[in-house]
Amino acid sequence: MTAHGIPTPPLEEIGAAARERAALASDLARLVGAEHVSTDPEARRRASRDMWPKTFLWERQGLEPPLADVVVSPGSADEVCEVVRFAKERAIPLTPHGAGSGVCGGAIPLSGGIALGLDRLDRVLRIDPEALFVEAQAGILGIALEDALGDHGLTLGHFPSSIGCSSLGGWLAARSAGQSSSRYGKIEDMVEAAGFVLGTGELVRPSRPAGGVDWLELLLGSEGAFGVFTDARLRVWPAPQVQLPRAFRFRSLDAGLDAMRAIFRAGLRPSVARLYDPLDTVIALGGGSGKESRVEDVRVDPGGRPPGLDALRPTFGGAAEGDDWRRLLEGDAGLGDIASRLGVRARRLALDLGLSRATVLNRAADLARACLLVLVHEGGYGEAEPEEAEARALCAARGGVDLGSGPARRWLHKRYDVSFGLRTIFEAGGWVDTCEVATSWGRVGTLFHAMRSAVSPHALVMAHFSHAYADGCSIYFTFAGPALQVRDGLSSYDAAWMSALKAAAAAGATFTHHHGVGLFKSPWLADELGKGGLELLRELKSTCDPAGILNPGKLALAEPKGASASPREATRTRDVDCVDERAMWIRAGADAPVSAVEDRLRRVGLTLGSQPPSVYRGSIGEWLAGPLAGRRAEDGRLGPGVASVEAELADGTSFISRAAPRSAAGPAVSQLLLGGGAERGTIRAATLKATPIVPRFDLMLEGEPGAIARFLVAESRDSMAPIEAILRREDGPMAATVVYASGGARYRARLGRAIAAARAVGLSQVHVGPGDEIVEGAERELACETWLETIEALPPGVCLRLVRITRVSAVAICPAEFADLLPAPLPDTPPWAS
Repeated sequence: MTAHGIPTPPLEEIGAAARERAALASDLARLVGAEHVSTDPEARRRASRDMWPKTFLWERQGLEPPLADVVVSPGSADEVCEVVRFAKERAIPLTPHGAGSGVCGGAIPLSGGIALGLDRLDRVLRIDPEALFVEAQAGILGIALEDALGDHGLTLGHFPSSIGCSSLGGWLAARSAGQSSSRYGKIEDMVEAAGFVLGTGELVRPSRPAGGVDWLELLLGSEGAFGVFTDARLRVWPAPQVQLPRAFRFRSLDAGLDAMRAIFRAGLRPSVARLYDPLDTVIALGGGSGKESRVEDVRVDPGGRPPGLDALRPTFGGAAEGDDWRRLLEGDAGLGDIASRLGVRARRLALDLGLSRATVLNRAADLARACLLVLVHEGGYGEAEPEEAEARALCAARGGVDLGSGPARRWLHKRYDVSFGLRTIFEAGGWVDTCEVATSWGRVGTLFHAMRSAVSPHALVMAHFSHAYADGCSIYFTFAGPALQVRDGLSSYDAAWMSALKAAAAAGATFTHHHGVGLFKSPWLADELGKGGLELLRELKSTCDPAGILNPGKLALAEPKGASASPREATRTRDVDCVDERAMWIRAGADAPVSAVEDRLRRVGLTLGSQPPSVYRGSIGEWLAGPLAGRRAEDGRLGPGVASVEAELADGTSFISRAAPRSAAGPAVSQLLLGGGAERGTIRAATLKATPIVPRFDLMLEGEPGAIARFLVAESRDSMAPIEAILRREDGPMAATVVYASGGARYRARLGRAIAAARAVGLSQVHVGPGDEIVEGAERELACETWLETIEALPPGVCLRLVRITRVSAVAICPAEFADLLPAPLPDTPPWAS
């Protein structure tokens, strides 16, 4: 254990001696070229760091975490394979390094060795505006990727504050989220396939499955410990034609949270939904009047470039009177502004007077009550406007005062400032860090108060609620404290974090929503996974990296076997527990009939959604362990229908995953139990995700089979894909009933788009369709690229029903005697697994 608290091997094991580095570099040069290998101390230092705030405190103490011995930058996936094979054969530790924007110490090479830089893998490989996907290499920076998409009128919808200094590979490795995640999802919702070099040096290409185990989910969040991402295929969207920013003030935090929950419960999907706690609200409104302003929509450039992207570095100067002190409390960029403008003595005095009195400031903040909600709706003309109007009504019904567009517009133009002012704060004699946790709507208020109370004695603390979903949201805390004396700063930093994470664990929240685990949070990953989860994680590690060379010491893999939180037992039952109506979750035993769960949900206006008949004939355990793996259609994508899994592993160990709307706590190890039968364990119970029951609209069409197939493929790419479709071919044209959700203004706009799309491919709208004819039959997951062939081969008089429709696949149902019309099931084991 070193002075700065990083566990490292003995000094002689950390890396090669200087005379050995040259030989190592020479060997690597034969693989990638001498100009792409470096032993320069500064290059090694850059490749051995990320933006973990604690390292800035170490630097002020003159301490330096371990360095890589050599930096190598491959120029292709093949070269990545060669370097990894070389490291494996020599038993040399290898740590992948992206753009270095992580904040948890994940890039620190604890055992020295090779730092593998991905900066040369920075190209866009393919953009398909019709199929709405992009293929790009892992080293490309986010802003470059978004620029390339903007040239085609598209967007990825992924806008982290670090977009100018973070890479695609880093996003995948840490399960990143952007500021527009409520509409577009996190990175795991966008990626459909990836190139991944295992620790054996083998390049594999996992993709979203048509059935069985989702192996891509098991590699996302692996933080360089299982392999190296080389490229990815991601879903993209038409760039929004209009953005509607709006802000509301609520009398209390509870009222604001209730409004956020109601917006997502209603099926609305603003790109941004951001609620500030009372202290952050005072800061956010401190520079403005807080009065109503005229609402104007933001017309986006034809390329789709969103506001604020042209000014990734903070712009200082020209502040209004009193603005400096508002910014002093605002966080990263604001403190950086002050530190750069005040003299040394003045800025140290400001930090000492402010941050050293954290308890007093936190108590003063308790006097504030009002909370600010920022919403941004976006989309095509006629799409965003009805959503914004419905959200405005929901806010007004809960006492929200409409502040117009001013505060929201200001946030849009300042939203990238935060990633560029961090170091200046530390140089000025303070420290600051952020902590992002997530939980369900029913627990989020309790979680906020528990964490704020725990951290308040140690640091100034403020928070906002964002990354909202139908079942919950993230809380993004900012902690700040003085560090004029570095030892005191380290002490308060560690105390604040320890208190925060203990409170999060006690409240049942996931300890990270999108920053990942890294070095700093590894012990908390062990706590969240428990003994059973760690066993599954180690199984993945040994499968992907049998020699153990990749990013050693991370993801709690250095924890001794048997280390875990308090035991948690999973019990198999037929019980159907109470419904969590706020989160729209229901817990049920594995032996419970799915039909009983559905009946219970329908009593409170909820449903498991569009699933094939076989699901409702079986049990929860059969559904989850079988090929359909408990997945559901969600916003046009195939997503998890399970919030938590409780299982008994093959060796008798219990495993219970922590329920959360989203998490970045490493790979989703529960996926090993979903769709994989009982090989690794037996599912005992699960917490399932439900959705509101909404009215349905049947769009009845007829036309040529090829036109109907093309229409369905195009419709599946919409965020509001059809619920199901029933097709029947007689002697003449094919008839189709395509079922959509209906009920609100957003849904009415969606139906208008569907009717226009049908006419565009030559389909006629009719009044009589084939109806809901199929109840029993053969079922198979049908990848979307096979829809055209399958539909055109449909014999006269035979019905084909598609349910659980997404842009990736649908479940096809036809009479059993025509089962050979459907493709064979796909294997549920990856090509690299033994």
